[in-house]
Amino acid sequence: MEAAPHPWPALGALLLRDGALTVEQLEEALREKEGSSKRLGEILVDRGFVTPTQVSRVLAEQHELPFVDLVRDPVDPGAAGLLSEELARRYGAIPVSFLADGAVLVAVADPTDVVGSDDRRRAVGAPLRGGGAAA
Repeated sequence: MEAAPHPWPALGALLLRDGALTVEQLEEALREKEGSSKRLGEILVDRGFVTPTQVSRVLAEQHELPFVDLVRDPVDPGAAGLLSEELARRYGAIPVSFLADGAVLVAVADPTDVVGSDDRRRAVGAPLRGGGAAA
């Protein structure tokens, strides 16, 4: 993916590109972000400018990951059971399916959060492929 030709963060530029956001809404959210510990996506969702699904789709695209819609896409119960509920909740992750190469596709709420990737991999016992997700 090429760099955004806009002065805004990539998330904002991609949401603008998709018509999900106006320049005014993005600039308002960026003003709120100054001095805040919140991430831009959180602010945009909190203000009702975009949905969590819109943010998740763009984050997955940014990180060149597949997008998993947990409402529409089937989840293999055998895969889902590989990760304990406690770890799934802690890391916002759910194993979705087994891939042909033996890896497991794991949908994650925040593909930028790599803190729990080792815990998830050990618990699942197989190589993982991440995917952005929305419920």
